[in-house]
Amino acid sequence: IEQDTLAQREQDLNSKMRRLFCIICAGSIFTFVAAFLLGYVLYRESRHRAKVLVHLETARLLGVQSELNTQLQLANRAKSDFLSSMSHELRTPLNSILGFAQLLETGSPLASQERSIGQILRAGWHLLALINEVLDLTLIESGRMLLSPESVSVAEVMLECQSMMELEAQKRGIHVVYPHFDAPLFVKADRTRIKQVLINLLSNAIKYNKANGQVSVDCTTNGGRARIS
Repeated sequence: IEQDTLAQREQDLNSKMRRLFCIICAGSIFTFVAAFLLGYVLYRESRHRAKVLVHLETARLLGVQSELNTQLQLANRAKSDFLSSMSHELRTPLNSILGFAQLLETGSPLASQERSIGQILRAGWHLLALINEVLDLTLIESGRMLLSPESVSVAEVMLECQSMMELEAQKRGIHVVYPHFDAPLFVKADRTRIKQVLINLLSNAIKYNKANGQVSVDCTTNGGRARIS
């Protein structure tokens, strides 16, 4: 009887252990599933929150960019208006100076005065060309730059540039050698623009040259085109 009782108790104990094991396994599975679902929910929520933050930050940056673009456009417009106004204000008295200098030149001046008048005219025309470049800059920025191609004598343009740059070259002790044209050479170009380009190149060559240096200007033709170097 005692053996039967012990066997029965052992069976009951084993049955309780199995039930306890099943309960523990079920609890573990439930805990794992709950943790997985909670992690998934938190992951989805974090992704949604990140998307919202990215959207808000993108909208903010677009707003800042739009504001900066507006300010930049206003600043460019103000700069163009200022340059245009300043150029016109400078051109008016400069035209008066050039006009009086031309009157003095036509009034049979003395030999000593003629050289000074010539320097005033050359410097005045050069300054007027610089003012025109400022106006051209405003036209380029606004997209309203126009060219006027015409038949231009390269020799005449060279002589004009030589006359305008002669004083600056003498001040710096720079010897400038210009090309000699055996025959007339004409090109189709905008006279004002080609003159501006040549003056800028000559001015830089003189300005950044060594003391008592030399600048050589050459003009060659090839296939109906002219090359100035």
